[in-house]
Amino acid sequence: MTNRVVLIPFDRANSDDHVLSTKGGFSDDVFRQQVQEIEAIRDRLFGGWGMLLNERQKMLLRSGSNRSTDLNNLLPGNANEETAPQVVLGRKEGLVSLSDRWLALPQKIRKQALEIQQKVEEAHIRLADGVPGWRKVDPRAIVCADDEHLASMLNRLGECDEDVLYIRGHCDKGLSTLTSSDHTAKIEVGQVIELLNGKLPKHYKGKIKIFACSSSRDAIANDSFAYRFAALLSKAGWLHTRVFGYSESLGSYVSDGESAWPAPVPAGHKVASEHGVRAKLVRQEIRPPVGGFA
Repeated sequence: MTNRVVLIPFDRANSDDHVLSTKGGFSDDVFRQQVQEIEAIRDRLFGGWGMLLNERQKMLLRSGSNRSTDLNNLLPGNANEETAPQVVLGRKEGLVSLSDRWLALPQKIRKQALEIQQKVEEAHIRLADGVPGWRKVDPRAIVCADDEHLASMLNRLGECDEDVLYIRGHCDKGLSTLTSSDHTAKIEVGQVIELLNGKLPKHYKGKIKIFACSSSRDAIANDSFAYRFAALLSKAGWLHTRVFGYSESLGSYVSDGESAWPAPVPAGHKVASEHGVRAKLVRQEIRPPVGGFA
């Protein structure tokens, strides 16, 4: 059975976004942000629409007129177009009936209100479902540097040659460091090796994937994070481990299945955000030169 472990080489306090996007579910901060977005949309939907009317339109609305000629004067098109659910607009004292007030809005504003209503519904769906996590990764196998189960999780790797250790962080081409998801902590290549020492078996024949933006991309020859990592890993005694990096920017969150450019990325799969393709298409194995790494 293939084991998959995700190592986030920073303390848990610095890693909320990377933990959430890997494990899935809810975070207090993310939930709060989504609620604020919904409240802003709601305020715009139920209150802001009235501010978009000109004075003449407001005067006709306040007059309580129900005459079709007056209503038609407010609309650039036909007043009998399909109307939205009446719950979209709140009732305000002194205005004409709910349906008439909806019809009295210009087409552009009615269209905007329907779009916002759809966003409200989609936001509620997101809140109900939470954030999807990585496929084939047990949430219990996602560990941070200060996790009490770090050693036991890394030690279980090596039972199968297809085992995978993911190492997550922010990176860029030619960097020798990874950065935490809150951008407040950094870790050098050598420090990541130290974190593995005594925990990941030296006989490990599986894969280590540096899941970080442009982790295999050089600024000058052989200076990518993944290359430096593979070199130090080999010198430290892991002679049979295969190391992979990624040549492009990566999405923090997995695909929702709706990306359509240049081709749909199936839901639940990791994404290379630069070109909107599956991350595995920009994954590169770091192969040592003949005679080993310099």
